Amino acid sequence: MECPICMEIMNDSSNKVKTICGHEFHCSCLLQNAAHNGFSCPYCREVLAKEVEEEDEEDEEDEDEWFEQINLDNSLTSFRMFHQRINEEEIEEEEIEEEDEEGQENHYVDYITDKLLERGISYEDLIKSLLFIEHNISLRGRPFIYERKSRQIYENINSDILGYMNENPN
Repeated sequence: MECPICMEIMNDSSNKVKTICGHEFHCSCLLQNAAHNGFSCPYCREVLAKEVEEEDEEDEEDEDEWFEQINLDNSLTSFRMFHQRINEEEIEEEEIEEEDEEGQENHYVDYITDKLLERGISYEDLIKSLLFIEHNISLRGRPFIYERKSRQIYENINSDILGYMNENPN
């Protein structure tokens, strides 16, 4: 049998590959063809693999980095505001860059902060929970207490997020 690409005889000792459509080629011939002509069978043109669009991957990576930065910024802002509310300090408002998105995010943070305060969850509780979850540090040597408290705080925050989303669908 000969390779349909290079027209050389393929024997049992040659490095060959069989496609999902049943056609056989020298492995190197098929790879070279794929590099120049895409991922379809050179014989019948059946699609062998979906081509990856590099721009989409780069956009997703940029988007992921943007969301990570926004989440970090929001976390820091919420901790600062939470601390200010607990200590009955005047809340320092951040500059509003984009009214629609930023305004909605601030309402979101305020809502969650208020709900945590209503439940009696303090800034100290959040810090202890973060230390336990992220660094496995249990103060006063009672890890089971921190595990339970951390789980409770996490469940409360998730519940508050869902509550906010239900009250503000857009």
